[in-house]
Amino acid sequence: MCLTSGSVHLCSVRLQAETLCTARNLHLLPHSTCRRGKIFRQPLCRKTIRLHRWHPRKQFPVSDGVQFHDQVASNGCEFRNGGSDILSSPVAFFDRDGTLIEDQQYAFDATRIRWQPGAFEALRSLVSQGWRSIVVTNQSAVARGFCKEEDVHAFHSAMSHNASSVGAVISAFEFCPFHKDAKVAEYRASNHPDRKPNPGMILRNLPSDPNARAMSFLVGDKSSDIAAAEAAGIDGYLYNPGDDLAALVEFAVAEARIKCKK
Repeated sequence: MCLTSGSVHLCSVRLQAETLCTARNLHLLPHSTCRRGKIFRQPLCRKTIRLHRWHPRKQFPVSDGVQFHDQVASNGCEFRNGGSDILSSPVAFFDRDGTLIEDQQYAFDATRIRWQPGAFEALRSLVSQGWRSIVVTNQSAVARGFCKEEDVHAFHSAMSHNASSVGAVISAFEFCPFHKDAKVAEYRASNHPDRKPNPGMILRNLPSDPNARAMSFLVGDKSSDIAAAEAAGIDGYLYNPGDDLAALVEFAVAEARIKCKK
């Protein structure tokens, strides 16, 4: 049975959830509101996280030309750290600007990368628990002529190097350079299936194993991120820039583990 993210059945699960969340800056409210036998928790952060119900994935067409194992595809895909775990490991999808790093507003200066609080800790925790971390990001700067795809690839390489230098792993980067108002004609598309809130980038990277797919989730700072997660049939967690990203990710992992046991 599918469950609403952020809620679990009240009977016999509260203690388990408390145990899973104690290690982080998360807690179950001592007087949580109960409705229909479910308990609703709130994470310890400045802004309440909006959680959305899981539903079967919707099918959208995706672009051709995806290339794996450190090759770069013309549709903006960059795959790193591929392997046999791709089909069986759950995936944590991350938006880029405003979620993993501070938003540079169309700038691609690798010397100005500023990671969100807890980002490295979140990435390290995920890989230690068997999750793959994949960045899925809209990059209309390419379509608008502010930069080229090569600039985006270089920026992502710098992010990957930053993360790996402290033991954090980003398994893959994907970006969508298309936009309906593109100044560069080749990137003009009114509703490209990869551009969030469409789920193309997510669908392309979901594991085939049903349990791993059910445990996959997305973290992003915009409503379009959450909508893309919903369209792909996974849970979406709204992040408030500046909050502890590791705490939110640990909360999401705890939710995924509880759901998998149901």
